[in-house]
Formats: sequence, structure tokens, C-alpha cells
Amino acid sequence: MNYRRIVVKVGTNSVCGKDGYPSLEKISLLGGQVKELINHKVEVVLVSSGAVGAGARYFLNGEKPASLEQKQACASIGQPVLMSIYKDYYNSGGILVGQILLTGDVITNRERFLNARNTFQELLKKSVLPIVNENDTTSVEEIKFGDNDNLAVNVAGIIDADACFIMTDVDGLYQNYGKENQELLKTVDKIDESVEKLIVNEKSRFSTGGMFSKINAAKKSLALGIPLVILPAHSENSLRDYVLKKRISGTTFQTGKSKVKAKKKWIFLHFRETGKIQIDEGAKEALLKGKSLLSVGIKEIASPFERGSVVGLYYQEEKIGKGIINYSSADILKIKGLSSDKIESVLGYTNGSEMIHRNNFIATAVF
Repeated sequence: MNYRRIVVKVGTNSVCGKDGYPSLEKISLLGGQVKELINHKVEVVLVSSGAVGAGARYFLNGEKPASLEQKQACASIGQPVLMSIYKDYYNSGGILVGQILLTGDVITNRERFLNARNTFQELLKKSVLPIVNENDTTSVEEIKFGDNDNLAVNVAGIIDADACFIMTDVDGLYQNYGKENQELLKTVDKIDESVEKLIVNEKSRFSTGGMFSKINAAKKSLALGIPLVILPAHSENSLRDYVLKKRISGTTFQTGKSKVKAKKKWIFLHFRETGKIQIDEGAKEALLKGKSLLSVGIKEIASPFERGSVVGLYYQEEKIGKGIINYSSADILKIKGLSSDKIESVLGYTNGSEMIHRNNFIATAVF
């Protein structure tokens, strides 16, 4: 596979020393590879941890933050420190860097999603290296990505990346990790219970991920049709050799699916449903066969929403999928169960016969 555009996430332990402060030696180990990829016309977006640890050195004398407020304060102090180190390092190689701080509402708000996408496109077009982190100084629980593994996959979705690389302090996912017969899994085609049982979480003072978050990120990445690769950050040239020389290392979560189309990608990543709709069995079967949702197939409205919202569709207790709705809940209450030819006579207007068009629906099966 030729990698035209990639996301590279580097974890806290692969950016910082034992004291939690960014290490120029570690940054250089990955940075030299990133420079080479950019010089080979590969578009790279770097998702970097390390801001909280950098700030803790000054704000808490190197101690781990004990509260959300302390973490946000450390991020506020540490983010410019981290970016200054990155700026000096990459500028010395002739590469301009840009900072992008994201919160989860970039996914839930369609306009913000498109604005972020356009910003990334413009930077990459000029061979600028965007360096991304969550906006920890202002994020609240409702709009947090949670960890940078999840953030990296969301960024991969936003920019339509060819692959997402997670650089970490382990070589990949192991069978029998820590035992004499441990074995590195080179490829994973499907994430099921047998794979999840292999998770061993080992986190340092300032990291928030661990293998659990990487598996969850891989699930989302595969659903988007984007391969996810766990690579050892401590191994010299592992990223460069994988991308440019096809020397496979680490663990590759590979998918046989095509990449999800742009609008459906946004619907998939959208983590907050505005409303819920109960549908009948006929509507369920139609949706799963690639057809649109019609008013005749709607049984109940479980919560209110406006036109253009992302709503969840349910058959009894089973979630069928989610999509962008063409009518408000107030209007659907008037036309639910009716045939499409009666919509205009009841409402006095029409947005079309489809409540959710098939191009704006994504099934739970790919979640």
C-alpha cells in the first residue's frame, strides 16, 4: 500500500523522560523519521502527548496532577513548552509546524468538523506538520476525546488518512505478554473477545492510555476502513521503514473494508445522539439492505430533536444505526406511520419522502 497521508500518534512515554518532561532525544528519534517522510511527499499529522508532564515540572514540581483543575493548569503551562521544543527541532530541518488543539465538539458539530478538515488540508498542502493535542485547558467531560489514541483515530477520520500509526513504548500486541512464551501478533484482522483478553495495561504517571485504549481505537479505525498500526517508538526507523520500505513491524490491525465516505465518516464519529427513534421491522430490514427510512416505518419518538440532527434508530431494544434526520421530531410525530404521499398534505410542506436518506445513514454493524 502507498501511504499518501498518515496520522502518527506518539505517547507520553515516547515523548517524555521518566520525570514526565519532554525529552529531546526521544523527540529526535521519531522526528528524524517524520522529516524523512515529509521529504518523500508523505503528508503527516502528529498527535502528541506530553503537555501535562511538561507543565507539571513547573507547576507541581514534577508530581502528577491530583485533580482535573490541576491537569488543565499543567496543560496550559506545558503545551507552549512542548510546542516550543517541537518548533525548534522541526524548523532546524526546514519544516514548519502548526498547532491544532481540538475538543470533542469538532466531531458533533458538522460545521466545525468541516472547518477542521479544511484547516488540515491547507496546512498539509503546504507541507506544514500539524501537531495536534486535545484542548485540555478547556475540555469538560461531555466533549472530551478521553485519550490521544482515540483522538488520533478521530483525526484520521477528519483528514481521510490512509493509516493511523500509534507509536508506543511496547513493540505491539502480545500473546502471553510477560511470559516466556510471549509472541508478538503481527496482524489482527478482527477484534473479538480472544483479542481483548490479551490486553495488559501498563501506564506511567502521566499517560492516560494503555493497551485497552489502543484496542478501542483500533475498533473505531477499522470501522472507518483505516488500518491502525502499533509500532515501537524506541525502535530506530520503525515508522520510516514501515511506510517507505514496507518493512512490517509491530502489530497491524488491518481491514478489508473500503474507507467510509466523508459524510458517513462524520456520522460515525459523532458520539452524541440528539434523539432516538423507534422503527418497525420492515424499516429495519429496509435500512440494512441499503434503503432510506420512510415515515411509514416510524413507530415512536423517544426524545425531541431538530431537523439535521444525528439520531439513533432502534428496533425494540436493538440499535440499528444512526443518521441525519430530515424532519424535526415535532413534525415526525404528525406523519409517523403514514405513507410518503401524505406528508405535504399533513405538514403543508415537504423535505422529501425520506426521513433519513440512505446516504446519510450508517448501520451499527460497522461501529
